[in-house]
Amino acid sequence: MRNRYTVLLADDHTLVREGLKLLIESEPSFTVTGECSNGLDAIRLCREITPDLAIIDIAMPGVSGLDVVEEILHAPEAPKIVMISFQAMPEQIIRAKRSGAAGFVLKDASGRELLNAMHAVVGGQSYFSQGVASCLLEQLMATDGAPSCECDCGSLPSLSILSLRERQVLQMLAEGKKNSHIAELLHLSIKTVETYRSRIMQKLNLHSLAELVRFAVQNNLVDRRG
Repeated sequence: MRNRYTVLLADDHTLVREGLKLLIESEPSFTVTGECSNGLDAIRLCREITPDLAIIDIAMPGVSGLDVVEEILHAPEAPKIVMISFQAMPEQIIRAKRSGAAGFVLKDASGRELLNAMHAVVGGQSYFSQGVASCLLEQLMATDGAPSCECDCGSLPSLSILSLRERQVLQMLAEGKKNSHIAELLHLSIKTVETYRSRIMQKLNLHSLAELVRFAVQNNLVDRRG
């Protein structure tokens, strides 16, 4: 094993990032070499600084943490990934695992647990905190495909039917961004953004912006804690 691993922190809450940085740098094995508060910057920084490990919040503005993982793990020098979240939702845990994330830790876990997850992941192992592991086990043991988890993680959403770009547009719309701003951020035409919006509404059987926002919040694309 290497003596010291570089870490990228991606979380849209400044206090959370500052606390995580202090925790991580108290451990001789790790040093934080990059920080960001949104998904687009997380993708950019992963390509620029090529960290060994990325700690990524699921709910970030612009592009969700799950979409960040799917994007950056295609890179030749992709980092190991530990996801962090306020809550465990079966579909998100499974999607994170299938996308290549090796760790998933809830934000109410102890600092020691996060460090344990980081050590496990850079060592080539997987790590899921206790609440996440219980939720994941219940879901994987379901025999009819319906969510059987008894924890407070909601019903299984339909995000899987959307493409990566559609999920990005959905999240930005739910965050209140105008079509013109989304087009600028994603380097698309306004007409293309409008097409994506119509396609999303049709696929999810949504009929208004309010329903779209509600769906995004329920599926943790938008952080309900602000």
